Amino acid sequence: PKLPRTAFTAAKVEQQLDAEAKRFCSEPRNVRYDAAQKTVALSMIFKWYQEDFGGSEGAVLTFINRYRAPADQVPAGTAVKYVDYDWRMNDKSLPVR
Repeated sequence: PKLPRTAFTAAKVEQQLDAEAKRFCSEPRNVRYDAAQKTVALSMIFKWYQEDFGGSEGAVLTFINRYRAPADQVPAGTAVKYVDYDWRMNDKSLPVR
């Protein structure tokens, strides 16, 4: 996930976390729904930490939909696939951008 430009604070942490979840779930690199194919491509983060998002793919979709606009909801029962995680930012052999 991208890091926010501001620090989290005790007084606003819930609001800040909700805003970051909304941003994450709205980015096509993390959640990409294909209505024609009835599939959704998700970040591997949702697979690796599935228990944190409710423990099943259906629960993950429910979590995601809490943070997506009504027009961008992923229907229950949509086939889920996962996108390989991009580890390049952790690769010290690559030049800093």
